[in-house]
Amino acid sequence: MTHQETQKTSPLPGDDPGELAADLAALAALEDILHISARLALDLFARRDTMTVEAKSADQWVSEADLAIERALRRELGHKFGDIAVLGEELGGSDGRNGWVLDPIDGTSNFLRGLPFWGISVALMRAGQPILGGIAIPTLGICATAAKGRGLRLNGQAIPRPAPASVARTVAIGENGYWNGDEREEEADRLRQAGYDVVRYRSACVALALCALGHLDGYSEFGLKIWDIAAGWLLCTEAGLAVVTDSLGDHRVTIQATREDNQG
Repeated sequence: MTHQETQKTSPLPGDDPGELAADLAALAALEDILHISARLALDLFARRDTMTVEAKSADQWVSEADLAIERALRRELGHKFGDIAVLGEELGGSDGRNGWVLDPIDGTSNFLRGLPFWGISVALMRAGQPILGGIAIPTLGICATAAKGRGLRLNGQAIPRPAPASVARTVAIGENGYWNGDEREEEADRLRQAGYDVVRYRSACVALALCALGHLDGYSEFGLKIWDIAAGWLLCTEAGLAVVTDSLGDHRVTIQATREDNQG
């Protein structure tokens, strides 16, 4: 194989308008990257009790696993897609409006405590909108991906939009230090009064992936970061949910994703 062949990169969605083959190639490349990262993450998860951990704030942690996975994502994205700007939770980067947006472990606290609700989130943004993205939840064997306008994929296979639930309507809400606790509880009460059970996973990407796959009917959170929701935003849109986002500056956003047949 020549040097030129090793540098060949996958096409990006929208580079060839209407070209299904280009979108499928980009999805396959992203799925490969997520699988590589998921294997690394599971290996690190098994060794979580031995790794170095630092506090970023009162309720935010960064471990050597976060850093190792983000470096692996950046390396693999560069190999498969070429030189595109990157914004990552741990290593910083671009403004996040154009290029890759990464969260190597969304749910680090869960990861460190041995809980299964953590995920890897990767999205490609164009003019502030996600056009390609995926979420891996390694402990659950889930790799959900989408390209704009191409529907939802699960573990490399296209799947139909989930049907609305007829029983046990359930939504998730997020929790972070930026969202006032009283306002968060008011939102939870409003949802309960609308007839929903309310759950919390402390991982936006996990909750959004579960929404897209039909296991939850919606998700809302105020003041989280764009890397938390970029991929889930696209997955939920392609799964037929109504998704509303609002930029708050400094990469902070608010998101509300609701299954349109079950809006409360």
